[in-house]
Amino acid sequence: MKTINYEIEGKTMEIEVSEECAVAYFAILTEEKRGVWRSKKRKESSLELMSEAGFQFEALHSDVEENYIQGEQTENLKNAILKLLPAQRELIVQIYFNGKSQTEIAREYGIGKAALHDRLQRTLVKLKKILEDSTYFYESRSLISERTASQKQKEKRL
Repeated sequence: MKTINYEIEGKTMEIEVSEECAVAYFAILTEEKRGVWRSKKRKESSLELMSEAGFQFEALHSDVEENYIQGEQTENLKNAILKLLPAQRELIVQIYFNGKSQTEIAREYGIGKAALHDRLQRTLVKLKKILEDSTYFYESRSLISERTASQKQKEKRL
């Protein structure tokens, strides 16, 4: 026999129970405490409370189409940069990805800043042409899918 403390209406009583009953009772108490702790923890870490505390979250429902388009543009830019000559690619990487100034790069190459600027302009013109050529493919593909979607809508109306 085991003795357990049982609380009824604010009064605690000692009750003798069998071993099995005591084990079950303590298991229930443990689960109740765990459940209270879990619900308290959920409330403390709720999105509303965290927002009120100043935490900032990314939008839950971001624009899927915008993300897709941005990913396509990034992929197009990577592919276009890979089509440049190695020296042109290196120049783009140094300026736009590594953040070096044109003056720094001109010193490294042993040329004037104006010469480097002209080289960069020619590279950017070439990059723009590559992007325009590759973008045409994607634009024409999206126009075809738009036409197909509008044709499907017309068919539904009929």
